[in-house]
Amino acid sequence: MAWSADGRYLLGFTLFLVVNSLMGMAFGALLLNTPVAIVMFLVLPSLWSLLSFGWLEDAGRWLDTAKTYRYILEADWHGHTGPILVPLAVWVATPFAAGIVRTLRREVS
Repeated sequence: MAWSADGRYLLGFTLFLVVNSLMGMAFGALLLNTPVAIVMFLVLPSLWSLLSFGWLEDAGRWLDTAKTYRYILEADWHGHTGPILVPLAVWVATPFAAGIVRTLRREVS
């Protein structure tokens, strides 16, 4: 049995690992508490996916990390640039920026 992988899938898997790691670091930087950051990293995107129905359904599609990760893992970027970048901005860039500001303003004792 031969094993082979297309280069775009390897790139997608690598991007998935990088984005997931950055998201974990962003929550850690924002909360400055490792156990809480781990729980929030796991719970918040899942909770958002569960609660995004009814009047939140349109926003839910744009902020669902499961769909974003599927697009990244399957290397299906064509036509999905917005649904990939918006969740990354909300779940990675925003907590990272707030965490950096919080870290820089923290008192050193």
